Amino acid sequence: MAADGTTHAAPNTAPHFNIHLPMLTSCSPSGASQRDCKPRNPPPQKEKAAMKILTIHTQTTQPEDFSWAIEGELAIPAPVVCDSHECGCDRSHAGLNSHKGSTVLMVRDLELDRDDLVTACAEFLEQAGWATWPDSVTEAASTIIADCAEVAAHYPVGTILRPSFDHDNEEWRYSQADQ
Repeated sequence: MAADGTTHAAPNTAPHFNIHLPMLTSCSPSGASQRDCKPRNPPPQKEKAAMKILTIHTQTTQPEDFSWAIEGELAIPAPVVCDSHECGCDRSHAGLNSHKGSTVLMVRDLELDRDDLVTACAEFLEQAGWATWPDSVTEAASTIIADCAEVAAHYPVGTILRPSFDHDNEEWRYSQADQ
């Protein structure tokens, strides 16, 4: 063990790490199980309020619908939209986990805060190859999440939406789907 308290692994062996556990209060008399012991100063928990956001919905009702994504995953519009209706990028959103599209979305309340959503979106953009500069990735993700949250705020939880890109005005539009 080194003077600083760390353990260095010998070559070709797994490294060892010092793990600092919280100090425990006095436990019940001897024989008490460890579950009866409580941390003296538990770490503060970040309270998360439910936030309305767009998510993937996989129940399609129209012949031109598709949904290759995962039910309930966070959904964002494609960063770039082409002119081909056959592609589907101008009428779908991508799931942040699956990286696949859906023409049907649902407004849901998720117990995630804005920072969680921006982080997830930034990771998606990086994984999908849309991002090259870390500062601009976070900025782009922040804008995308703010736009999606603004759309979701206009509808009750459970509302099914169909996105479509208005090429003339270069903006996304959302219409309620027939249920």
